[in-house]
Amino acid sequence: MLAVSVGTVKWENFKIAYKCKHQDRQNADEQDELIKLAGLGGQDGQDEPNAPWMFNVYDVWYQDPCQVIHNLLGCTDIKDEMDFVPYQEFNATNKQRHWEDFMSGDWVWEEADKVISINSSTAGATLVPIILGSDKTTVSIATGQMDYYPLYLSIGNVHNTTHHVHCDVVVLIGFLAMPKTCRENVNTPAFCKFRKQLFHSLLACILHSLCAYYHCIIYSFTAYIADYEEQVLLSCIMHGWCLKCLAHWMDLDQDALQCCCEHTELIIKELDLQTLWDKFQFYYVNKFADHHAFEIAS
Repeated sequence: MLAVSVGTVKWENFKIAYKCKHQDRQNADEQDELIKLAGLGGQDGQDEPNAPWMFNVYDVWYQDPCQVIHNLLGCTDIKDEMDFVPYQEFNATNKQRHWEDFMSGDWVWEEADKVISINSSTAGATLVPIILGSDKTTVSIATGQMDYYPLYLSIGNVHNTTHHVHCDVVVLIGFLAMPKTCRENVNTPAFCKFRKQLFHSLLACILHSLCAYYHCIIYSFTAYIADYEEQVLLSCIMHGWCLKCLAHWMDLDQDALQCCCEHTELIIKELDLQTLWDKFQFYYVNKFADHHAFEIAS
């Protein structure tokens, strides 16, 4: 099978930087988006902006994911290798359920019902499940040992067989920034929280064009494929804690309630940031749908 041409989507860039509450970046570029961490009364050491990472400006390159998805949906080479409605398939002889492609699963069926129940005017629209993935990598050939942090995107409408034969339906849409610091600062609360805030802010900036309803197309973030280190960033928890349940990190085998959006939203509403961090090892950044992260992380 030939590789799919998904059209040309221009590369864009933006700049993003840290700014603490006592720091004024008078020489910052007009395009810089300055991130402000939620203050904790100076308890994380961010009242003293003397670490080198606090003065770095990160240049981020990306492709508009909305245009990338439009090109995938409009590609005639794979028009017969996509499903545009959820379905359930059964064996006619024994009535046994058959699962094969993403659109035949329970999740997409329930998601379509939920969208219609929230807004009945969306009936008849096409649900496009968005699958994201990222993984740090090192390229040593012809680049002199360069580290990259690529972000990939695909859609659940495409058949699994098409995904498996590498038909360019998994698209590179951006390069995330990788904040670095010296050894003595790498485990400080300020830097750990900055890494989470930076990660979520980058995703929010890159994916902002998908937070809308376009011409009978409904986007839904379905899965984020990543290793545990990135799942920690995505869910804003402390390293060593579980993404799926409320078990304490010292006893992950104990019986514990599963994480749910209602519980996360409640503790965010009722508790201050310091209590969230001390009791639940959770840091709320209010950027990229982090209270749903436990559902999409895989």
